Amino acid sequence: MPNPAQTYKAKKGTKMVWLARNRWAGWIAVTIVMLVVAGGSADDGDSKPPAPSSYADAEKLIAYFQQTVRRMSEDLSDPDEYGEEQQERVSMRAHTLAAVALVLRCHDQKHPWKGLAGELVEVASELASASDNFEEARALHAKLADLTKSKGKEKSDVDESWEPVADLAELMKAVPIINNQMRRGIQSRRFARSADRTAMYAAALAAVAQASSLDDSYCEDDADYAKWKRLCAEMRDGAAAAAKAVAEKNQDEAKRQAERIVKTCDACHESFR
Repeated sequence: MPNPAQTYKAKKGTKMVWLARNRWAGWIAVTIVMLVVAGGSADDGDSKPPAPSSYADAEKLIAYFQQTVRRMSEDLSDPDEYGEEQQERVSMRAHTLAAVALVLRCHDQKHPWKGLAGELVEVASELASASDNFEEARALHAKLADLTKSKGKEKSDVDESWEPVADLAELMKAVPIINNQMRRGIQSRRFARSADRTAMYAAALAAVAQASSLDDSYCEDDADYAKWKRLCAEMRDGAAAAAKAVAEKNQDEAKRQAERIVKTCDACHESFR
């Protein structure tokens, strides 16, 4: 497994509201404030993430996962050609697959990989860690490929906990690549014909954004982490809106959402790069 950042715990806070002017009411208010500070509130940093179906279709994520596994075969075909460039590409793709598998593991839609996604997270993470060793990487890739060809498993005890599973720097390398693939489809003269593929990239981008929001590696304090989560949510929701526009064959709206994502990326680079 890679060494993901520890889950960040934002400090709790609240505003004091005085209910009356007399002294006893004041003491009651202070007591209430102290209890809220200790216990947290419904909309604080520990709030539950949105349902994955609200931003990424499970079938589109499965399609992206399968495509990426196939493309990794090119870099793992010849040990004599497995240089630094190939190693870095395998690492980035494996981390990305771990993030996508995490969203599939926690997905609220019924899909054939629900019972399989936890193992996909583990194997993809192992592949990312072994990317500098050709034989190990090829063996783990073969294992990953075999898993994707299976029919999945029926499990009633699937772990649906949200946690960092991939190196954040590697995910950030993947973001512009996935985003550019989505944008090409949106701007294409064959927009309608390539809708399924474009929506697939939009779903993958949304999943990577959601997985990235769990990691505080780039943050120095509470304010940083709040901004980081907001920007990740903006990218996730922008990708979801782009996917919706693509499904509706609304190219103008898809272009607007693509530009919205670019602005989010720029804001993120300004704050965290």
